[in-house]
Amino acid sequence: ERYELLSGMGMVWEEKESKWEQCYQRLVGYNAAHGHPNVPQTDAGEELLGAWVANQRYRHKRGLLRRDRHFRLTMLGFSWGLRTDWNSSFLEILLLKQRHGHAELPKGADGHLARWVSIQRNKAVSGKMPPGHRRALEGVGFMTDVYAISWDRYFA
Repeated sequence: ERYELLSGMGMVWEEKESKWEQCYQRLVGYNAAHGHPNVPQTDAGEELLGAWVANQRYRHKRGLLRRDRHFRLTMLGFSWGLRTDWNSSFLEILLLKQRHGHAELPKGADGHLARWVSIQRNKAVSGKMPPGHRRALEGVGFMTDVYAISWDRYFA
């Protein structure tokens, strides 16, 4: 009876459980604001939440994440693997093209998509980009050739 009364008043019995729940609720808020729950560790102002998200992936990969937590994160739309992350970033490029008529980020753009774009261009230049990724990106007008981008920006 005392347990129920104290619990109803907000008593925290398990600190780790409470911290996980607090982070999960922050993730729910992030998801509502950004349309996805996949917080990068480098997202300005969200570094701690990004680290928590990375830790959930790590725990899942090692079989250490409880099933109920895995279920809740999955239901939120959580991406467990990098392949899904590539696809979600590619979808952001598609949305950019739909909104602005082109698939190029503004000069000086920052954030996770800008970092993803930089990684894709580096892979293209070094020859490490999978051919399917190159075809998909070039198919929507995304330029993988940094020299062509410079030419178009300054001389077109």
